[in-house]
Amino acid sequence: MQASIALVLGIVIGVVVLLLAGRAVSRHVAEPGKATTIGWSALWLGLAALVAGALMMAKITPLLDARTSIALTSAALVVGFGAVAKRDKHWPTWVGLTATAIPGLFWIFFVVAEFVGPVQ
Repeated sequence: MQASIALVLGIVIGVVVLLLAGRAVSRHVAEPGKATTIGWSALWLGLAALVAGALMMAKITPLLDARTSIALTSAALVVGFGAVAKRDKHWPTWVGLTATAIPGLFWIFFVVAEFVGPVQ
């Protein structure tokens, strides 16, 4: 239940970031060849999701648990795919999506294993 709430919260955060960054882009015309605010947001959220996942696995701090990693990962995925949908295909977008893929694939594998794995 808490993981589902974290997932929904991450999606909401991602949509809010997309809306706010989209306004910043619409006010200032992006220069050709330069990444937009959405692309940079995808990069920073992706790196934050990767760091949160790594710290969660290492159990370095109790503040970053699975819920934090799930929320940041889902927010970064929403913003990253939103950036690609808005045709921002510069390096910050791709690095952000790649960084997000690592914890994202972990959580997908975890959910599939919970459904397919043996019941005790």
